[in-house]
Amino acid sequence: MNIDIHIERLLLDGIDATPRQLSVLKSSFESHLAHLLAKEGIGTQLQQIREIKTIYTDPISSAQHSDFFLLGERIARSVHGGLRR
Repeated sequence: MNIDIHIERLLLDGIDATPRQLSVLKSSFESHLAHLLAKEGIGTQLQQIREIKTIYTDPISSAQHSDFFLLGERIARSVHGGLRR
């Protein structure tokens, strides 16, 4: 099964980052989400849906992570969890 995901907007409220840090976060997020989707897929209910307008996830505290690579990984896990619900 092929899964194509287009994320129009990812809200990162309260994150103060340089363009370089945001680039690291984006790259980490994309690679970790791709890995999780390849390994675990999506929820069975979503397999029948062609488009999802909004995915709600649990909040992630950016204060816990000054490492933007790790923050991208946590965001990817959160988004993936939203896809599996």
